[in-house]
Amino acid sequence: MSRLGRAARPRNNSHFGRSASALIAAIAFGFAILGPSVGVQANPWNPMTSAVPGPSSIIPSAKEVPGKDFSDSRDREAPGGPDGEQDLAWDGIGGVRDSFDYSGSRVAYPDVIQDRQVDGLAAGVDALFQSLRDDQTALLFSVNSPLGFSDQVYYVRPTSLPNATPGFGVWATAADVDAMNQQMDVDGLELWGPDQIDDSNRYSLADDPFTDYVVLNESHRVAIWEYDSTSHLSIHHTLTEDLAAAIDRQYGGPGVGGELYSQLYELMDVDAIMTLQDKVTFSIAPLTLRPFSLDPLLPLPDFDGGEIFEYDGPGSTTRFLHQGGYVWDTALDVVNTFGVPSENIDALEAVSQYVPEPGSFALMLVGLVAACGCRRQR
Repeated sequence: MSRLGRAARPRNNSHFGRSASALIAAIAFGFAILGPSVGVQANPWNPMTSAVPGPSSIIPSAKEVPGKDFSDSRDREAPGGPDGEQDLAWDGIGGVRDSFDYSGSRVAYPDVIQDRQVDGLAAGVDALFQSLRDDQTALLFSVNSPLGFSDQVYYVRPTSLPNATPGFGVWATAADVDAMNQQMDVDGLELWGPDQIDDSNRYSLADDPFTDYVVLNESHRVAIWEYDSTSHLSIHHTLTEDLAAAIDRQYGGPGVGGELYSQLYELMDVDAIMTLQDKVTFSIAPLTLRPFSLDPLLPLPDFDGGEIFEYDGPGSTTRFLHQGGYVWDTALDVVNTFGVPSENIDALEAVSQYVPEPGSFALMLVGLVAACGCRRQR
């Protein structure tokens, strides 16, 4: 799972990552002290779920989907007060409760033990992970708005199923997520866990911070952390360097050591995730890179934050998600295509309702008829 046995990469001498990490930590600390004007109570969490995940064109409502967690861009507790690294469970009709709080869980990484902003949520085995890649389930996403509030969750229908109807729209409004304290931005989203057992055990931190792992005396940037709710400990799961190498290969580079790799390793921030063991479907924050210094003829991509990458583990090459009739690359105009306020995708999930096969439905009817017959005889 983790790559702890690999040789540690040297730190980048520019200290850009550390400076940015320090800035994020300072902002989070300042927010925790001052905080915004927030509510003092929350609507009670009252899930009324019924949907079962499965590839189909049927999109259940937010109320019907079980196990919903989200992270606000201003990490907070259910009543609205600031609380670093706290994520929230929501019922789809405006009620919320506190879910996992990752604060203090990175004890083996003393330089990132302090609270930081959570900007991505996932489960270790995300339901519908492969169905999304196969374009057999609806994509859910949120965006980060430069104007402030961006509090809705949008859907894009799949197009690879028989009789599929393309389309997109709003899946959950601000009031559906939290009717009492409006979120600034849904910047982390996880669905399909049990209602009574939280399962958002993968998370990403803003700026993918540099960290020293004291056990093996290694230094890495961490894109995704894995959390154990029993021990309340987090370990690094997906390293930024592995994702950077995979993207470098996608753009024709050698991977580790490539010019694109070097800049992504230093500057990239993974801010939307779905995971299935070591596989990740992810998006990154907008990023404008410096010109190539080694080969000025090699084109240098800029990333607007609307890209969705598929990654299959260390040593693999990323590719863009194909879903809903779209290639989710830089050329896709997210704002004008879907009518959203920003190109920057900030959270990812998938949603569709399981539909029984006709044969299974017939067997179920036979069973019901037989049961009714036995009851009448008795």
